[in-house]
Amino acid sequence: MKARCRRFVLSLALAALFAAIAQSQESRATLGGTVTDPSGSVIPATAVSLINSQTGVAFKTKTNEAGQYRFLFLNPGAYRLSVQSPGFRTFVRENIQLQMNLAPVIDVALTGVVAGTSPASTSGRNNRMNADAWQPGFAMRLDARIFWR
Repeated sequence: MKARCRRFVLSLALAALFAAIAQSQESRATLGGTVTDPSGSVIPATAVSLINSQTGVAFKTKTNEAGQYRFLFLNPGAYRLSVQSPGFRTFVRENIQLQMNLAPVIDVALTGVVAGTSPASTSGRNNRMNADAWQPGFAMRLDARIFWR
């Protein structure tokens, strides 16, 4: 009877130990967010890069159709986030501190249209404009689409 009780207590102790080890195995962080233009429209296919400030290791991705980006399985530490989209100023945020088991969200609102580029080329709307053939003019919004004349 005592042997059974010892085995039971020992097995419970081992199970608790293995559960604690399994839970602490994830030592990575995640970073994500949404990229928008000054009007609040999402910007798909935007280049997003994240650089570890201590090691120089760079991670690159592009936003999806909803303007969202996500970096998974990052080592904790300090990072530099850079977001670039044609027609907008580059967004840079330094000294982003990532900690294990946390998933901060950094939403980016790109500002300022760079001269000679199309503000609608990355508007995130379902426009039918050729960005390479953009000409100055005026825009009118019809049915949530932007048409240039």
